[in-house]
Amino acid sequence: MLSGDSFPPGIEFLHEASQLPELFIIADTDEYPPTVETMLWLYARASSPMRKLIHYSGAQEAPWLWYETSNPSKVPDTGSHGTDLFRTHPDLLGIIVQWFANTLIKTPGHTPVDPPAAAAILNQLAVADGAAQVTQQLMEARKRDPKAQLFPEVGLDIIGSGYLFQAETDEKAGHLREAEMEMKVGIEIFKLNLLAYPDSADAHCNLADAYLRVGEKALARQYAENALAMIDLHAAPLSSWSDTELKSRHPNTSLLLSSSYWVPSSWSLNDSSRGLSKEHSFYSCGSLVLHVWKHSRELFGCGNCVS
Repeated sequence: MLSGDSFPPGIEFLHEASQLPELFIIADTDEYPPTVETMLWLYARASSPMRKLIHYSGAQEAPWLWYETSNPSKVPDTGSHGTDLFRTHPDLLGIIVQWFANTLIKTPGHTPVDPPAAAAILNQLAVADGAAQVTQQLMEARKRDPKAQLFPEVGLDIIGSGYLFQAETDEKAGHLREAEMEMKVGIEIFKLNLLAYPDSADAHCNLADAYLRVGEKALARQYAENALAMIDLHAAPLSSWSDTELKSRHPNTSLLLSSSYWVPSSWSLNDSSRGLSKEHSFYSCGSLVLHVWKHSRELFGCGNCVS
């Protein structure tokens, strides 16, 4: 946990400690400039994707008045330097407690990857072979630390979904070659996400959805069934970033029928649920609705359902 300067050996330690949880805390109104710029430099030099920056912004940064001193006549106390932040930002205590709970109890020695800290990795996924490159980097990192993470799960959810959406848009516009390439990239990104977060039902759901869109029904069914089994067991959070009750009712996936045919796309949600009791649970699934019958485990999908 950092809130201040460091000498070159400390700065290089931050750069070399690629899997160290780090918390940086600064405020623009810190009365001792250039504390903000110093902390931002430390954050930029650090290499861990598990580093997190808490930056309390101000309309303008405090002016330089004097070096750090205990003499308030030279530098008035703004409540923004070091531990003074607890007085002016009461939320900070909870942030730090949660950070320690993650790094010491929930996931010892690790903390969720912060998107800004993983910007370099996420940017790699914008190039054609980016997923392959990041996959290799993740596998190398896992050799040193089996629990290493290089990117946030939700980040790849967003990027992969973006490729799939663009593929659908290009397909409708008749740009079939581009759509095929974008769909392939989206699938590779979802595969990478599942490699990084194998306990995430959401990651299985997303891959099932992508495979279904390209007609790979057997693979879609495989990952869909994995997701359903994980949801039923409640052995792990639905995903690393969201495990609320509402989210558990609506995992983002499109699943195959347990039988060999699809429910007609003309069915509406009311049609598909006609005659079913309250023992049934419905999951919103993008272009389909996954119907989980708790007792018989029958799956129903419809092409144009709205949950």
